[in-house]
Amino acid sequence: MIKKIIRKILSFILMDLVVLLILSFTLKITLINDLIIETIKEGNISLINTNNEETNNVLNNETIKELLEKEEVKEFVNEYIDEFLENIVDENNDFESSSLQEDMIEYIKEHKEELSNSTGVEITDEQIEKASTELNNIDNKKYFDQNINNIKNSTPKEIKMAIRLIDYITSQSLRLIVILLIIIDIVLMIIIDKSFYRWIRSLSISFIGAGLQSLIITKLISLIVKNITKITVKVNTLNNTGIIILIIGVVLFITYIIINNLLKEKDNEIS
Repeated sequence: MIKKIIRKILSFILMDLVVLLILSFTLKITLINDLIIETIKEGNISLINTNNEETNNVLNNETIKELLEKEEVKEFVNEYIDEFLENIVDENNDFESSSLQEDMIEYIKEHKEELSNSTGVEITDEQIEKASTELNNIDNKKYFDQNINNIKNSTPKEIKMAIRLIDYITSQSLRLIVILLIIIDIVLMIIIDKSFYRWIRSLSISFIGAGLQSLIITKLISLIVKNITKITVKVNTLNNTGIIILIIGVVLFITYIIINNLLKEKDNEIS
């Protein structure tokens, strides 16, 4: 009886640890980075302040949307978002212009034909050079920095606290602690069951529960963000991770059933 209770407790703890680990790897991308990227794509955040026709032709809304759909572009955008978030919660530092705009220009140079075809807007080398010059002028950099610092100064303390919490949840140190606790939990399961395979059942239940919890959290995040910001955030990373964990749990459970049935058949043959 005590063994069953301990097994269930370990199973629930493992389930929550797996969910925490999933959130640690996906929460910032899902909740913050994707939200900011979607806001930029919606046109609610302006990266430039220019009436230059060449610049607007190269960095129009459709081109920006196309850029932000590219995974390699998202990678360096996410780096700048991380830097931006660090500056939001740091009261002592003002945000300084990064090379986000320059990186976008470089990407456009390398993929101008692909972008021209997908957006229907012809992009020439001359337009790119003029856009690059415009973006690098002092007034544009001041405009960009001022916008970011205004956001920082107007961000409520509650939001800053939430960002700090998310930053901690997604930190490398917490991930290592959670992974270590997961390993300890599984080892304890094996010791309690005193079997080379019965612990797989508890492990599978924990993974199935963690996967289902992740899918529920995915829906909740999507609904909450949409109600607050009116923006639909793609929570694919968290959703897909939840599905993968759920599938692993089902596979483990099937594995346990197969092993259990094989051993029962072997026992019956011996009998």
